[in-house]
Amino acid sequence: MSRKSSPTPNTIAALRAEITDLKSQLREASQAGLPAAECEAGLRRSLAEAIDLFEQFKREAADHIARGEAPTLEALFSYQTRPETIAKLGIGAALSAYGIDKFVTEATAAAAEIDKTNPITRLSAVERHDRLRELHRQLYAAELAEESLILETGEDRRLDANAAAVLGIPFDEVEHAGLLDKEV
Repeated sequence: MSRKSSPTPNTIAALRAEITDLKSQLREASQAGLPAAECEAGLRRSLAEAIDLFEQFKREAADHIARGEAPTLEALFSYQTRPETIAKLGIGAALSAYGIDKFVTEATAAAAEIDKTNPITRLSAVERHDRLRELHRQLYAAELAEESLILETGEDRRLDANAAAVLGIPFDEVEHAGLLDKEV
């Protein structure tokens, strides 16, 4: 591409450095873990489901006994029982004896120790959404500014230039079309 005027490498270089930094921040935010309290709540829900399944299994066994039948595993499990269901039953049985609170307390304490040596970024779902949207907005603004400078100076375009920014499509339209996540 022929140059129309003297390029401003510092400005273009600064914009490209900003674009690289914003892409890095976007990757970090998209990979952020949930806050510990949300992780703990999810763990509790999951463990409660396993215990509920085990309680259901016990009721099924009780129904067999109440009908005067000796429940066998074959009678309690049909050929359609999936292996993951059997695994959940075992976990549910162990948790019934061990206790969800004790398990969660020990797991969160171990996680806190790991976090001391290997901390991660944590964002709630709402915080993650808001952070990603703001970073996408900043990135797109920088890409539009870069494209404007390229048109002014004739500087070469990056190979990974955002096609929507090259075309000058407004942010809200690009966001509405779902094109932002594909750029990082």
